[in-house]
Amino acid sequence: MRITHRLAVLLIAGATTATLTACQGDTAGSPDDGTSATSTSTAPVQDEEAAAAGPGSDTVTADNFVERTSTALSNTATTTFEAEYSGSLAGEGSGVATTFEGRAVYGEVPDAVAIQMTTDLDEDLIKLDDENIWARDQETGGKYLHLTDPDPGYAFRDEQFTDMNVYARTVALDGAVTAVEDRGTEIVGGAETHHYVVTVDLAAADLTALGFDAAAARTGSIDVEYFLDANDLPLRTIIPAPVPGQTLVHTMDIVYDTPPAEIVAPPADQTITAADLDG
Repeated sequence: MRITHRLAVLLIAGATTATLTACQGDTAGSPDDGTSATSTSTAPVQDEEAAAAGPGSDTVTADNFVERTSTALSNTATTTFEAEYSGSLAGEGSGVATTFEGRAVYGEVPDAVAIQMTTDLDEDLIKLDDENIWARDQETGGKYLHLTDPDPGYAFRDEQFTDMNVYARTVALDGAVTAVEDRGTEIVGGAETHHYVVTVDLAAADLTALGFDAAAARTGSIDVEYFLDANDLPLRTIIPAPVPGQTLVHTMDIVYDTPPAEIVAPPADQTITAADLDG
């Protein structure tokens, strides 16, 4: 979710408005295997000898982190994911979804990803390309609202999908990683991973692909967290938004090589447009 340095009114489905508000001062993690993910790492920093014992821990550096991880992701076909926003801007009353479940299907170009997902607000969302999004929720009468740029609500929905594209968000760090700290091994989704804290210079990163407003560059740097398996695939990512005085953290757990799937547009008789809602 792209967060500007002002609390903007979000147009949802061309019919509903919601405002991001500060509600909770503490961030909440998303447990899945006995660990919890928050904006601050809870894993103890291991000594150098212990950290060096794990697979790949002596070769992942600021210079090769993006190359190693994006290369592994470029071989991906189909994934499933669970994602959560936590922090003061994701509290009850924010008016936007905070948890997502879905699947992603990678095309011939790895950053061309079709995504279908549901949210804790009983929304069904589909994106096939950079121009078309379908959203079904309580405002659409059981049909899918077809949004295209510059329809009201398109940018907001597009930003939600941006956060779920782990390949594009990883490539967005190219040339912007200034340090990588190995926090040792942790189990994520039943697999052993290396927990890396990656310092990112926002002035050098692709902010649009990260889902951040251009003003985020003035923040300086942020620490993002990647939990990489033995093949350099991220099984969990934790990315905080640079919002002064507030907190918003995106945590996503990913499963790879899930059964092949096809994501298609809803049938025409199950879709409506923003003009239909206005009418």
